[in-house]
Amino acid sequence: MNLRIPCYSDLMSKPPSILKSSSSQLTYAKVVAEARKLGPFEVEEKRTSLHLTHGRAFAGVHPRAKGIVLNLVLEAPVKNARVHRSEQVSAHRHHVEFKLEDPADVDAQLVGWMKKAYVLTI
Repeated sequence: MNLRIPCYSDLMSKPPSILKSSSSQLTYAKVVAEARKLGPFEVEEKRTSLHLTHGRAFAGVHPRAKGIVLNLVLEAPVKNARVHRSEQVSAHRHHVEFKLEDPADVDAQLVGWMKKAYVLTI
């Protein structure tokens, strides 16, 4: 499945079908609410993940039994205890993963990293 949904669509009001647990649904809703403040984007629903795109992907959402793993595409690695995993995918691109188990995990610090990822798509 490859379903593209604009961020302002009424379809965004329902959680995607791949988000089974209430913690993953609530945390994803908070991520989307904060991403909307950054500017327009689309959600591409894949078989096992969701991609937030603005021309290209700036974030990936991977559901877990308790919460989600948020993968941000950044220019540089992030040195922080919150980072679950980091991988350099090209000379100036890094995939940086964060385990988010609660909407409160989507705080100002994480939103700052989301903004850096979004800016790379402009």
